[in-house]
Amino acid sequence: MKLSELIDKKYLEPIKNYDIELKNWKNIPIKECNDELVSLRNLDEKILINPQYYINNIPGSENDCKVRKMVADKLIQIAHKLPDGYCLLVWDSFRTVKTQQSLFDIYYEKFKNETGLENEKLMSYTCEFVSLPSLDITKPSPHNTGAAIDLTICDTNGKVLQIGSEFDEFSVKAHTNYYEEKLKTEKLLSEEETEYLLNRRILCNLFTEAEFVNYPYEIWHKSFGDQMWSELLNKEYAIYGSSEMK
Repeated sequence: MKLSELIDKKYLEPIKNYDIELKNWKNIPIKECNDELVSLRNLDEKILINPQYYINNIPGSENDCKVRKMVADKLIQIAHKLPDGYCLLVWDSFRTVKTQQSLFDIYYEKFKNETGLENEKLMSYTCEFVSLPSLDITKPSPHNTGAAIDLTICDTNGKVLQIGSEFDEFSVKAHTNYYEEKLKTEKLLSEEETEYLLNRRILCNLFTEAEFVNYPYEIWHKSFGDQMWSELLNKEYAIYGSSEMK
């Protein structure tokens, strides 16, 4: 049976707040709570890791996925809301500044070659998909905080649930609202597209219920406690700053 036929129907409701515009998140104040970084490896049977940037030899990355302790606790709670046979699969979480710089440089050159954009336009375009590395402790990139994670749902054999885009596919299909908007516009989706839509709803609604937010351009990116989270949920401040530049 499909996951959408097994899970509580409340998780099949349309995705909420996927179209909020991010404006001021890098200026949100941070009141660091000093929650420790913990490894997700072997943390719980319903959380698997597959550290993509280590696998792809990105400088500064390691063969692990780490998050803040409160984030890890929430991930366990979310994972156990999935039916038997399903798990969370984490691709990436905490990143060093070195890793963030490497990723930014790689995609900056990629987009330069693909789009023909230059200077400020190219920088702005790249920043939509990869946060600018920062050594400013008041403006850390989300993954440097240990509060942001890239993940999906898989079965116990590691087979990924199909959501209509690949990890790090930087196209409109990766936008959280892609299939929601397609349904609104076309009124009807194919059977395959409907499965993608329902799987996205499950992924987003599970995390929304646990007070995570979703980055609008990346269906797989969730965060709790960072500056982006603070802006999207209208919090007064973030609780996680850089886990590296303390």
